[in-house]
Order: sequence, then C-alpha cells, then structure tokens
Amino acid sequence: MQESERMQESEGMQDTGQMQDSGQIQDYVRIFAYSTWVMMVSSAIILTANFFLIWVDAPGWPGWITLLVLGVAYANLIYSAVRRFIRKVPAPTRQYLLIAVFTLLPALVWVHGFSAVSSVASWKTTVALAAGVAVGLRFGHPAGVKARFEYVQQIKERYRKMEKKG
Repeated sequence: MQESERMQESEGMQDTGQMQDSGQIQDYVRIFAYSTWVMMVSSAIILTANFFLIWVDAPGWPGWITLLVLGVAYANLIYSAVRRFIRKVPAPTRQYLLIAVFTLLPALVWVHGFSAVSSVASWKTTVALAAGVAVGLRFGHPAGVKARFEYVQQIKERYRKMEKKG
C-alpha cells in the first residue's frame, strides 16, 4: 500500500512540474503575442507621425504639440497593452516591461535610422516616446493588477454559483 501511495505522490509531483512548465510556456506565448501586437501598432503610429516630425524643430507651439500628441499616443498604447497583459497573467510578473521595450524598438529604429528629421528633433522625439512609455507603465500596471483582481473575483463567483447548482 505504501509503495502505491509513493508512486501516486511522485506522479502528482511530475504533473505539477508539467503544469508549471506549461504555465511558463503560456506566459512566453502571451508575451510573444502582446509584443508583436504592440510592435505593429507602434510601427503604424510612428509611420503616420513621421509626416509631422518635421514640425518638432519648428519654433513655437507646433513642435511641442507634436511631441505631446506622440507621447500621449504611446502612453495610451502601453497603458492598454500592459493592463490587458497583467489581467491575463495568472501570477505577478515583470514580463510586462518587455512590452515597453518592444513598443519603443520600432519607433526608435525609425526615428534614428530612417526619418529625415534633424538629430535634435530625433532626440526630442526619443524623450517624448520614453516619457509616454513611462507614464503608460506607471498607470497601466496598477490598473492591470486591479483588473486581474476583479477578474479572479468574477471567476470565483461563477464557480460558487456552479457549485450551488450542482
């Protein structure tokens, strides 16, 4: 009897290890999906904004408005992506920071490599993008944690209702 119990325990440990591995794989798949999504949207935003980046060097308000709009667009993108990512991740993680990196990557490559703006304008744009991403991370992570808590509570409530019926 003891031998069969030991076998069941060892099988249970193996199942737990497999579940942890599959959870990690799901996290990698999730980060890949979110990263590719934000890279595509980031590329679309920076390519559309490229027409307006020449105004960054202009004296007065047009340059500041352009930088402000670009920063707000990236803050909103990061806020949405991080909030959605954190909501679906089963355990606390710092992988959401990769979303920020993958969001900035295409924009910075475009601004510093292919855009026809001056070096001063490209650095101003870099600062605006980084500030937007920082603001999005700052507010997106707590919003995601709150959304995950509410999501878990909904699942628990649904489970309780199913137990009462069955």
